[in-house]
Amino acid sequence: MEGSRRTQLTPSLNKATMTSRFSWLLDSVSVDEGLRRRADNFLLLRILAASMVIYGHARAIAPAVGAEDIFVRLGLGHYSGDIAVNIFFLVSGFLVTGSLMRQRNLLNFFKLRALRLVPGYVVNVLLLALVVGGIMTTLPIGEYLHRQEVWDYVFKNMRLASDMAWNLPGVFETNAKTSTINGSQWTLPAETRMYVLLGVAGLVGVFGSRRMAERSPRWLWSSSAPCTRTTSRCTRTGSASVCTLSLAC
Repeated sequence: MEGSRRTQLTPSLNKATMTSRFSWLLDSVSVDEGLRRRADNFLLLRILAASMVIYGHARAIAPAVGAEDIFVRLGLGHYSGDIAVNIFFLVSGFLVTGSLMRQRNLLNFFKLRALRLVPGYVVNVLLLALVVGGIMTTLPIGEYLHRQEVWDYVFKNMRLASDMAWNLPGVFETNAKTSTINGSQWTLPAETRMYVLLGVAGLVGVFGSRRMAERSPRWLWSSSAPCTRTTSRCTRTGSASVCTLSLAC
């Protein structure tokens, strides 16, 4: 009898244990709380997304790669590069939103975004146009530097608008599949627009609500054991509402 009872209880005990162990996948913490932790899964997501970008773009760049993208073959409607870009935008969304919530000041927020984006991008554009292009072009260097396409590449891309320049005269023109210099730069105008929209969202108080403060999935932030209890509290400071989530781990 006792053995039979033990046999009957074992499945329910295992189910309860498994439910408790993985319940943290459905829990949430505030973006601010998650960003203040030392451990998160963003690096893992970035490595995964970067690997998908390399795989997804191989067919468009490498002459020997002719196989269809595995996600296209599975009928998902998107290739791996599309999925990877969405992952990168998702991760950036959490991190940049956390920056906005910490700053509490739009001017400081936009200043930090500009410092993060503009210097490196300007150096990248100038190096590609004047150094890499000058080395790789099949044209004499004097003729190359006098071509309008070179300076279109510099000034059009500096505007961070959607009508970017992709090619340089005499550079990669004999490649089997594409002569594009830096195809990944298309994401930067989109990212810049998202910065502006995020600032507007912060200005109208979107991130002051309790719901927004608590809807970040915990699995993004920590790979350690789940916390067992959460309490939330919202306070008003002038016209702003600030919500925090306290965790007992």
